[in-house]
Amino acid sequence: MTIKISKNSRMISGAAILFVGMFSGYLGSLALLRYSLPVLIFWCCLSLSIRNNLKKILKSSCFLVLLFSIITIINVIMFGDNGFLGSNLRAILYGFIALLLIQLLSSSELYNIFSVLEKGLTLINFFGVFNLIVTTIQIFFIHGFLIRSEWMESNPFYEDLCCGLFGNNSTHEMTYFFCFWMLLNIYEAFCVSKPRRKWKLCVFIVSMTIWMWALSAYNDNVAFLGIYAMLVVIYIMYYTNIKYGVFVEILAKYTKYIVMICMGAVILLSIPVSQDYIINVFFDKIGRITQFKISDVNGSNERLAIVAYALQNGYGMTGIGLGTHGWLGSVEENYLGFAHFGLNSISSFIMLGGIPFYSIWVLIYSWLLWKLNLDERGKIWFVAIILIVIVSSIYTVIFTSYVSAIWLALSIVVFAMTKVAIKGNM
Repeated sequence: MTIKISKNSRMISGAAILFVGMFSGYLGSLALLRYSLPVLIFWCCLSLSIRNNLKKILKSSCFLVLLFSIITIINVIMFGDNGFLGSNLRAILYGFIALLLIQLLSSSELYNIFSVLEKGLTLINFFGVFNLIVTTIQIFFIHGFLIRSEWMESNPFYEDLCCGLFGNNSTHEMTYFFCFWMLLNIYEAFCVSKPRRKWKLCVFIVSMTIWMWALSAYNDNVAFLGIYAMLVVIYIMYYTNIKYGVFVEILAKYTKYIVMICMGAVILLSIPVSQDYIINVFFDKIGRITQFKISDVNGSNERLAIVAYALQNGYGMTGIGLGTHGWLGSVEENYLGFAHFGLNSISSFIMLGGIPFYSIWVLIYSWLLWKLNLDERGKIWFVAIILIVIVSSIYTVIFTSYVSAIWLALSIVVFAMTKVAIKGNM
């Protein structure tokens, strides 16, 4: 029996996803929010078209899921369960469910999420600006503003808590939301708006980016610097390829803008204040990730140091066991000598599960994101998605943060919206 659901259900489902992404971190004590994703899956599956799409998605990814299951079972047989296996699997399941849900909503006409994002742009803009205001107040004006006391007790590094309305230690989630937010405005500017409004949106995008960049420098949000630039560059490449067909031709057409950007960079590096900021803040943060000594690491450089430690100690293929430790550590625990174990996904996944476990999960995430109708013909975009997932796992806890997964998936949905809008105007 198929239950008919009104068209308003797509608005309810889409709004529910946005609500979970925006507020579940701050309201994290409410366990109901975490279970809202499976409930939304069930709600959507009441529709016959959604059920058919679910079957297609699961069928297309069944090999990867089966391979992942086999690797997980082998790992558990080898190392057993020391009390963390169940919680670890649940943590990665939430992100998987979030991607699956958005995949279902974006692949069904009844539940098409495109219109939800387009109609909700004003509210999304309001939330984004308000969140930046709150973060600014937290960093520069009122210590502990809208930050719970228990969060400050659990993490002595105050900057990690300055995330606006995204909650405890949520700089990564804030980064992915900002990427989605700006991509949606870029889409609005170049695919929907008339010329006069386009330039207003461009000023808005540049202003918000500068604001976010400044805040990221103060709250030690290293992830923003790499992920935002990567997604915007890939989006521009995708947009020009879809609209003009040949990326090289459009590259030649916009050479003057590239020259202007380079000249702007030279001017910035010529001004003492901006030069000091770029060298001492921007490049310092990049250097902290790429340069390290395994015997003496702390902070951002632990991202790759933990991977190097795993490889040097022979844990590359099998890890030390998925049930040995949680994905996230604590400063007090100093697990394996690292104060920030679990700072990113690649380190904890390779350390606990090995390279095969990590690689399969990268492919599963990439496959679900690519199936958001990015471009069926262009396999190169699947490679781009893999790159996005790998870089995200280096910088953030993308595999264990369902909020981050929501915003990353919605960012890819903007790519799909762009393709539909451009081809619809041809």
